Amino acid sequence: MFKQRKYIMKLQQTQRHNVKLRLGISGASGFGKTYSALQLAYGMSNDWSKIAVIDTENSSASLYSDLGNFNVLNLSPP
Repeated sequence: MFKQRKYIMKLQQTQRHNVKLRLGISGASGFGKTYSALQLAYGMSNDWSKIAVIDTENSSASLYSDLGNFNVLNLSPP
């Protein structure tokens, strides 16, 4: 037996919603990924204290401490 289903669709006007930024930065070692990410974060927040970096490369984010007073979480292998 085949049951017929009825679907009701409603047209709506488009609306712009607030969305979170999804950004991927890639490149070889030494291409400036951390520096670029810090500059982007500062451009979006305009406040260094609101920026946090999860550093997995032997505290390399600390090389940019002259840019501003941002937060760092250094991760090391277990």
